[in-house]
Amino acid sequence: MSFATQTRERSAPVLPLAGMVDVLFLLLIFFMTASVFRDAELSMDVSLPTSETASAAVGPQDQVIITVSDDNRIFLGEREVSAEELPELLTQLKNVTAIDSLVVRADQKADWGLGVWIMDVAQQVGLDNVQAATIRPAE
Repeated sequence: MSFATQTRERSAPVLPLAGMVDVLFLLLIFFMTASVFRDAELSMDVSLPTSETASAAVGPQDQVIITVSDDNRIFLGEREVSAEELPELLTQLKNVTAIDSLVVRADQKADWGLGVWIMDVAQQVGLDNVQAATIRPAE
């Protein structure tokens, strides 16, 4: 008795590329923003307030830096942003990256209320670790 065997032709395995492209795009955005924020802190000339109890912050790669100049202009990294667009930009940044820390570098002459407002907005969008940058007084 002879059984007819049916041979199937195997197709090559197929990888779904759409998911991989999405992940690569998000990684690209993450590293681009991380590199911009790392250099931005040093490029802005801001006179920080002094604090006797200032402690070291987390490394620049783990945080978003917002700078407030002496004339109350807001900078996210090196880019100047308006107060109206800041909440949306922080929300997008929070959703795209795993960053949950924010440092507000406000000049001594900047309005205190603006710095507090920025900290409040950051906590509203889910950035849990919000810090104000200060320096230790010279001894």
